[in-house]
Amino acid sequence: MGKKHKLSGLSDAKLISAYSSLIKLRKTFQYEVVDEQAEDVESAKTDRFEEQLDKLLSSMEPRLETEFPHSHLLQSFSFSNVTLENLEDHLRIKQTANLQLKSDHPARVEKTIDLGQDQFWSSNNLHRHLNGLEMLVPQTSEANARSWIDAFFFRASAMVPTGMRMVLNMEHTIPATVLHPTTSTTLAGQIDYSAIVAEEGVAGKCYIGRSVDIDDPSSFANWVLCDCSGARYPQGPCSASSGGDVWTRKAVEKFLRGALTDGHQWIFLILHLNSDGNGGTFKRSVTVHLSVSGLPGGPQEVAKPTADLIAGILSFWIEHSFDDLGQDDWFELVQPNQ
Repeated sequence: MGKKHKLSGLSDAKLISAYSSLIKLRKTFQYEVVDEQAEDVESAKTDRFEEQLDKLLSSMEPRLETEFPHSHLLQSFSFSNVTLENLEDHLRIKQTANLQLKSDHPARVEKTIDLGQDQFWSSNNLHRHLNGLEMLVPQTSEANARSWIDAFFFRASAMVPTGMRMVLNMEHTIPATVLHPTTSTTLAGQIDYSAIVAEEGVAGKCYIGRSVDIDDPSSFANWVLCDCSGARYPQGPCSASSGGDVWTRKAVEKFLRGALTDGHQWIFLILHLNSDGNGGTFKRSVTVHLSVSGLPGGPQEVAKPTADLIAGILSFWIEHSFDDLGQDDWFELVQPNQ
């Protein structure tokens, strides 16, 4: 009776999250390699566990089907597997515009070079660091990509306005969140980077034995989200937008800027949350590339203007993280006939 009481007492969100986790666990048995030398007793234990797991799933499904009769809604999405179709159908977020770099961006890049030139993460030191990474760290995994992403955030920290300070947080987990009260579809995932810019005194509080609360941004001047699941993948931009949606549901701001990157390719996004908190739209930039030249196996040279361009955009993105596209932005709307 105790177990039944606990199950019935679960909130909808917790029940859905538990159901999704058990489904994932159940699927692992389908791909498990069978060891022909395994003892029969171990096989019997596994069979009994699978049977108990199936019974538990079966006991949860009636309640889910009663409260959420559309069985196709019993789904769970992570940031990395959200597609444009998922965005529109389940999160009610649509892409409304593409962004292109303004024609004056080379001149603007030149102006950013002097920012933070007396600090460790100056433009020149960023360039040296990236060149070193090209010869040291292979671009073979998401973990390796973080070496380049870290460097750009460090450079951006040296470009903030006088009197302000940037605090960089990594790997903020978003728990399973029910997307709409009328469905059981959940979204969960991880925001790889969140950068906060605030006055010195406020930023300093982030280091006094407490973590930053992503659900309470009111104390911070600016906030930007970044996901490094891979800019090479078509579903990538959706990852950043969906992550922003989960956060901005709890914030008063209507706009939130974010980015998707693998360290060498950067896609910048601006999410606009509907006033009723139900869905929204987003603008997506062209892919901004970090250009690298050199023979395979030989010295690699990063094109410094492209590194400064990415750092400049990222710094601006952080400083204007709650703003819609403006006249002073690096990007402009792509016209329909272009």
